[in-house]
Amino acid sequence: MVKNSTPDHSLVKDIKRAWGNCLIGYFKFNVPQVTSCELTNDCNLVINGNEYKFDVQDYTGCAEKYVFFNPVSGRLVIESNGISKVYKFEVDFLE
Repeated sequence: MVKNSTPDHSLVKDIKRAWGNCLIGYFKFNVPQVTSCELTNDCNLVINGNEYKFDVQDYTGCAEKYVFFNPVSGRLVIESNGISKVYKFEVDFLE
């Protein structure tokens, strides 16, 4: 069992929090259906007042409301009430 104070657990949580904050910006500027979005202390996403379990890289899909993001492929999946919406998260750098 991993304790919350271990460096590995802290790094995983920091990575999850960083990607969660990136996705909040993505939702704000690209998904008009999302009127509010925030990150909880447990690194879950609250979208339009509904809390979603949030995973980065490792798909567990063990919650009714679930957000999965794969940073390698840019695939973003939002599942709620048996419906899945898939988005492509892409970033371009400007010179």
